[in-house]
Amino acid sequence: MKKTSEATRRGILLCLLLSLLSSADGLNAQERLSASERSYQRARRALEAGLKALGGLEAVSAIKSFSVVERRKGHDDFQNPTPGPPYGDYNAVEKLMVDLTGSRLWHELEVTQPRYSWGSLTIINGNQGYRGYTNQWTRTATPFNAPSLDDHRHLFQKLPQFFLLDALRERAASLRWLGEGEEEGRKQEIITFIDRNNRQIAVYFDARDRLLTKYEYLFTDPAAGDARSEFIYRGYRDVGQFKVPTEMVNRVGLHAEHETRYEIQINPPLPASAFALPDNVQVVAQGAARRATPYTMTQIGKDVYLVENVGGGYNVMVVAFDDFILVTEAPEDRPYAGLSERVIARIKETIPGKPIKYLVFSHHHVDHGCGARAYIAEGTTIITTPGNKRFIGAMAAAPFTLKPDALARAPRPPVIELMENKKHVIRDANHVVELYDIGPYWHANEEVLVYLPNEKLLFEGDLFTSGFGEDVGPAQDHPILLAEKIRELRLDVEKIAGVHGRLRPIADLRKSIEKRNRMSTK
Repeated sequence: MKKTSEATRRGILLCLLLSLLSSADGLNAQERLSASERSYQRARRALEAGLKALGGLEAVSAIKSFSVVERRKGHDDFQNPTPGPPYGDYNAVEKLMVDLTGSRLWHELEVTQPRYSWGSLTIINGNQGYRGYTNQWTRTATPFNAPSLDDHRHLFQKLPQFFLLDALRERAASLRWLGEGEEEGRKQEIITFIDRNNRQIAVYFDARDRLLTKYEYLFTDPAAGDARSEFIYRGYRDVGQFKVPTEMVNRVGLHAEHETRYEIQINPPLPASAFALPDNVQVVAQGAARRATPYTMTQIGKDVYLVENVGGGYNVMVVAFDDFILVTEAPEDRPYAGLSERVIARIKETIPGKPIKYLVFSHHHVDHGCGARAYIAEGTTIITTPGNKRFIGAMAAAPFTLKPDALARAPRPPVIELMENKKHVIRDANHVVELYDIGPYWHANEEVLVYLPNEKLLFEGDLFTSGFGEDVGPAQDHPILLAEKIRELRLDVEKIAGVHGRLRPIADLRKSIEKRNRMSTK
């Protein structure tokens, strides 16, 4: 009996020793991993659990078709009539259908705003593709070469399953564990990865059910500086073996940009006919539009230049006075991309030796006035309407630590000169520029027209968005208002330069209005 007990004890001791050695090997193996490797492994486990909660890797990988309808109510901050709240509302419907087996895609966006509606359309049907633009008066589409679903993969991420699948399959090397936190009182597991747009995305999973709670990223807003954009999911429902969201809120800082309600189907039957170009869409030949090389500086009058194709296709007008330069418009992208700093460099290269003394922008919207920080850094005086004074001051003081611009590197207060009685004139012996505030109207409470009487040239923003093609379409309400204001102010205009579109003769404005009138009488 004693011999058996001794043998048993020895066996137990041996097992304990082997177990300790095994544990030590495991600990040593973990210790040999770097902090990045340990962070990656934990993040990957959380991501895989989140994907499993939405239906599982195998089932998501086998999805053959899906459709997403988003009904949004937006609260627009930078297309608002005023620089601050209360923000104007708009409604949008966005429809996406994807047939992965047939290489087909339909993406349609319709936006309804006061006095104005517009939309876009993208269709891929096998080896055919179209991009279109729609409003209440026209529906046109242009064929594009070599259509590919991969070029529109970002749209797939409207379905959270593909958002997580892409993170796992395409961006796995950037996965990292951020830690634990709370969202609306519920514990979260938080990971991060770098997406295809080079944004560092933080992803929150509910620690209880592993469902995706939200994702967020930091970016540089051209007016507010350092900012956070969050996409927060409000509930899920079952679609077969999948969980899909029912609602989502996009919040930038403390401001709710929009709320979205979802209608989602996974693996629905989508016949090829669902991806056909609609009969009421007119096909416009490719190559009809002409755009200049980015930042081309074209002379359009004596000492007057147009900096064309700035960033997303904007135009900036420059007037070289005898001893200084006046710039009209300061477009910027969202997120901030430094467009106006490039414009300034182009101006100095073309017209060396003259300071940029004045900047005037048509209105406060991001694609018209939010590049003003670059001019503030130059010491340029901003001539503007009274309602923009506080807006410019706040923009100049905004923190730009994520992407420091010229003003962040060398801070200085803005120099502002206010227009009085809705008119302001800048002149020297050889040049005259007249500024007129024609607001309020539905798009902006304060809107400045820039008129050069010697050249009979008018520069405007958003009133005659005529595009880059040879022809013009039927007018919306904005061009009709512009024509009325030209008559009221008794301006002798022969040419119109717009922030959006090409330099056009005044006859094109009349032609656009005539097309609208003919359509209205049908």
